[in-house]
Formats: sequence, C-alpha cells, structure tokens
Amino acid sequence: KGGAMKATRAGTKWAHVSCALWIPEVSIACPERMEPITKVSHIPPSRWALVCSLCKLKTGACIQCSVKSCIVAFHVTCAFEHSLQMKTILDEGDEVKFKSYCLKHSKPKPGEPGHSPARHKAPTETEKVGLRAQKLQELEEEFYTLVRPEELAHDLALPQHILDFIFQYWKLKRKTHFNKALMTPKEGEENL
Repeated sequence: KGGAMKATRAGTKWAHVSCALWIPEVSIACPERMEPITKVSHIPPSRWALVCSLCKLKTGACIQCSVKSCIVAFHVTCAFEHSLQMKTILDEGDEVKFKSYCLKHSKPKPGEPGHSPARHKAPTETEKVGLRAQKLQELEEEFYTLVRPEELAHDLALPQHILDFIFQYWKLKRKTHFNKALMTPKEGEENL
C-alpha cells in the first residue's frame, strides 16, 4: 500500500518513491533508476512530529500545504489516496518544484462541486484551441484515472497485488516525467 518502495543508500531501510520525491530534504541518487533514496537523515524532527490530517497518524514524515499561511500536514501517500492537488512545476531554471495542497486548498477537478460549467457566450476559435489544450493537459495530469487496474489484472490474468505494484510504479514514473507517456506510440497508435 502506498506505492513503489526503494532501498535507502545503506540498503537497510525502505521508503516510498513518492515520499522521496515530495519530501524536500530527501533525494534520489540516480533519477533514471529511481534509487537509492538518500538524505532521509536530513528530515528534521519537526517533520517527523507532524500528525497527518487525513489518516490522523503520527508515523512517517509528513509534508505541509504549499499555501504560505496554511500549516495543514499530510503524508504524501495519503494525499494521493485522497486525490489532493499535487503539482510538479518546471521553473525557468529547469528546476522541478513540487506543490501540494491540503483538502481545503486543493482545487476541485472538473465535474466536481465548485466548478460551474455554465458559459455566457460561444468561445472563439482561439478560445477553443486554448480550451482543447487545457483539456489535454488535464487529461495528462489525470492519466491514471483512465486505467482500471482491477479490470487489467483480470484481463491479463495477473494477481491484483502484482498489477497494483506495476500500476503505482508506472504512475510515479509518469509523474516524474511531467505526465508524458513513457514510450512513444508506434505509427498509427497515436489516436488509440
């Protein structure tokens, strides 16, 4: 539960890859292989003392909401489980910034309460192109919702826990590559 795990540099402890990506003090020595996880000892005691607002447990290290005035804490794995808004942003210096938001500050996804689909006038061609690009970006960000692991496990005759492990790894790998496909589609597969 909680996704793929990798060994620390010493090889004696294990940590979630998602936690290694989102906890600022921690890093991954070889990003291509996503291992080993390093600098776990750099996590300050204050982070270990935080209580997760979602599971209410004080185990493991938590992160906090990216809104400056908010101090709500949560585990990285709990955030993904509860569909909190977790964003990766590429800044001007090609540095990746990780932004995470608590339940209160997470923006609702289209179709959820809080979004109004009503429109006053028909969109122009430029607006249509912009809306299409926005929709594609939203689909790329929510790529994993398009896959049904239970159905896939059944169709491939694989045990559910094996497929779930593969699914969680795939999800994390895609998120680290800014939600882009891991393999380039073959000619003729682009619209499948």
